[in-house]
Amino acid sequence: MNTRSDEKKIEKRIENKNTAIIYLFLGILALVSIILHYKIQEPEWLNLAFSSLFDASIAALAVTGVIELITKKDNEKKYSRMIRAALIPEECPADEMPEIYDIYKKEELHKILKNTIKAYTGNDYLSDHYLSFIDSSYSDLRRDENYQVTLRGNNEDGKFHIRQQYKATYVYIAPKDVSFKAFFVLKKHKKDKSINRDLDRILNDKSYAFREEIEDEDFNETLKALCSENRYDEILDALKFKLSFFDKSGNENKVLRENIIVEPKKKIKTEADEANDYYGIEIRVPSYKDDFVFPDKSSNDKGRYYEKEGYVRSSMYLEIDYPVPDKMNNFYLIYPRPTISSRFTLTFEDIPGYRHDKVSFMPFLTYIKDGKDSWDGKVIADGNHFTLNAQGLILPRSGVSFSWNFRKSLSRIEQSMVDHNLVDIQSVNKDIDVKLVYSTADNFAGEDLYGGMEKAYLVPELAVMLSQAQDNLSARHQGMRLLVYDAARPNSVQAHMFNLVKDKYPNPEFYVSNPSKHGWHNYGLAVDVTIEDIDGIPLDMGTGFDSFGPESHIDKEDELVTQGTLTAEQKANRELLRSIMTEVGFEPLKTEWWHFQKYSKFDRNKKFKLLNF
Repeated sequence: MNTRSDEKKIEKRIENKNTAIIYLFLGILALVSIILHYKIQEPEWLNLAFSSLFDASIAALAVTGVIELITKKDNEKKYSRMIRAALIPEECPADEMPEIYDIYKKEELHKILKNTIKAYTGNDYLSDHYLSFIDSSYSDLRRDENYQVTLRGNNEDGKFHIRQQYKATYVYIAPKDVSFKAFFVLKKHKKDKSINRDLDRILNDKSYAFREEIEDEDFNETLKALCSENRYDEILDALKFKLSFFDKSGNENKVLRENIIVEPKKKIKTEADEANDYYGIEIRVPSYKDDFVFPDKSSNDKGRYYEKEGYVRSSMYLEIDYPVPDKMNNFYLIYPRPTISSRFTLTFEDIPGYRHDKVSFMPFLTYIKDGKDSWDGKVIADGNHFTLNAQGLILPRSGVSFSWNFRKSLSRIEQSMVDHNLVDIQSVNKDIDVKLVYSTADNFAGEDLYGGMEKAYLVPELAVMLSQAQDNLSARHQGMRLLVYDAARPNSVQAHMFNLVKDKYPNPEFYVSNPSKHGWHNYGLAVDVTIEDIDGIPLDMGTGFDSFGPESHIDKEDELVTQGTLTAEQKANRELLRSIMTEVGFEPLKTEWWHFQKYSKFDRNKKFKLLNF
């Protein structure tokens, strides 16, 4: 028993009863008033009072009726918005729900919607309102769909990859100008209305057989560079794009490159604007060989879809493979068209930390099977495979969502870094090496101060500057890398470090900032860094990291070389590091050759937040 549904029905009955009582009372009042008006002529003021009471009763009836109509209309809009939000995912174009009365009877569809709405809201009263959304019409159906998605680790580029293999049969009314169209969105433009309008038009174009968004920023830039140079074959290579069609006998024919059209979509702000931005790539194949589009003679499907004449059939296979961010943790399958007999499989391969119990899924299917309507679907989990089978007719807007979280939970310090909007340096430039000295016991404190944290964090601006420094170093000395020893440091760690040195050295603040005064590390505005060679060995800088002595100073290096404390090579290595860092905006610290920071104390305190955790 659905208690909430019963409550709503009771509320509705009470509402109707109260409305009827109001109408009855006003009607009786009006009737009595008019009768007394004609019966009692004297005195005149009493006759006038009954006449006014009648007019007031009639006016109240009219006002009550108008208010009820307005309230009912507002409720219908409210219910419609609520149902639309519940049943139509934001990822889908708003008007892609087709009219499918030609496939199944309206009564059957109505019943299906009632079940679906009831599952979401606990109330089947709203189904009539939702039917208004099913008002666009096109004749297009998919059947025998087999969609396999693999999330794969252990790739040569060090990134996760998604491989999608899609095979389906299309049934549509001939003729069709394009055999295949796909669109790849390269970037979301939340603030660019003109690009969003173009994307809305493209995504609402029902002739697209496949649409996908590329989320990896590095791969996006690679594709955009290829677009700007018209290297279209290389775009297909980068996507590992394969397309085939099948004839009536099931024989496969691979589509040749010369039959594939690649058309980048770009935004041009002005005629003189050379830095226009590509926001998508359209791939299409014009009407292909007649052998692969043939009249459809099927009659064994449930419903009345094939009663019309002029339907043709075409089967195709698509395969793509591209990198995705390692932080990606979800995948959505949305059925944009009516689909008969679908199988979807999501597989995880070579994913570090994979656990099947860390994968969550939610089917939201509406379909007809064996003449019966049904809501929901069943995902079968088998090891690293998750399979969804639906043998009936799946209605548009149905689908399934998957989410997962295999990543190791962050330590308290690292989670606080993320919460303070600091950026993982290696997420900006993977060529930078990171070995946090204070995440080991091999430091002046002799203990792990960061709880085993392996990533170095900076404010976003400095992370970009450090990336530029790495790019400049790579351009001058191929194979050399920046090696980060420390970056953002919470003030709690700063206080612990200061307590360790304050009684050991005469001027402890010369080497470790007083936590009450705060240092640039405590704002995410400083990085301790050196350079390592092509073999990963740090260059000889004359002293080790965190060496508390005059040998670490940079203001008297010539004197140190003369004394023999530093060699000319060690001094040259330090100068290389300083030149790489200062030319992108970092400022050195005279007492530590490894320390570089940004901003004056005034700007630091005004613009940035202390890492006080």
